[in-house]
Amino acid sequence: MKNLILTLILLLIFLFCLNTKAKDWTEITKGENGHIFFVDMIKLNENKGYIYFWQLINYNKRDEYGDMSAKIYVKAECEAFKFKWMKVSYHKMSMGKDFVKPGNPSKLVSGWQFPSIGSTSYAVLDHVCKNKGVFL
Repeated sequence: MKNLILTLILLLIFLFCLNTKAKDWTEITKGENGHIFFVDMIKLNENKGYIYFWQLINYNKRDEYGDMSAKIYVKAECEAFKFKWMKVSYHKMSMGKDFVKPGNPSKLVSGWQFPSIGSTSYAVLDHVCKNKGVFL
């Protein structure tokens, strides 16, 4: 009986921690493919004209590599409305709940990108730039 109570308590603590982690993310938009895009507005940082933030993409189903989500550390410049990926990690669990050490992005996505109007990248960058001072 003691073990059952202890197990239930540990399970509740674990579920509470998972739930709190999800609250750090602000939902920004949903792509046509069903992927949901989030930004951690609490950890958003501004330095020398650049904005740095974490973005999370929660996939609607496993991709071809078995991943359910991705976290991307982004450097953005609101004046020129551009961004680049600084670090990226791909996760087997939704909402990036499993620990994966971020690595460097591939050369295909490591340069400056200029999002087109109506894209999910545009929605994310627009939200960050419009709200950058609110959470700092």
